[in-house]
Amino acid sequence: IIAHFDWDDISAPTRLQRQLDHLRSTGKEVTGFYNMPMYDLKNDKVWIYINPSKNYSLGNCLLYKREAWERVKFPDKKPEDNLWRKNIGGENIESRSVFEPDGTPLMIQVVHGANASASIIRSSVYYQEPSEAQEKAIRELLASA
Repeated sequence: IIAHFDWDDISAPTRLQRQLDHLRSTGKEVTGFYNMPMYDLKNDKVWIYINPSKNYSLGNCLLYKREAWERVKFPDKKPEDNLWRKNIGGENIESRSVFEPDGTPLMIQVVHGANASASIIRSSVYYQEPSEAQEKAIRELLASA
């Protein structure tokens, strides 16, 4: 099993186990999250990215079987994770929500201006404001990091 981590993102201690459980239960080759809390470090703002497809995952949270990586290698050009997902095929991916049933996030993507997420525009149709409960849970994970 191969798991992606970005040095600047925050993962809950249970993230890998929950993703591994999901991978095993789906029988797919790849899993990740189709939604992601995002924290703007400079402006102290929180929002949530949501992709409507469960056959999509953000690149910073991919978890997959080594066989998938051996079958389809990551390209040497950017955006390598986007190209890899396209080449692996959506039928081989099933993502889950980053939020646990109680609202706790398993991961937060930190936007700080020097990463790829710095160019993300929150006004996109893929973004929403968090509920009060979600924002509280996101900030609790941030504080524990």
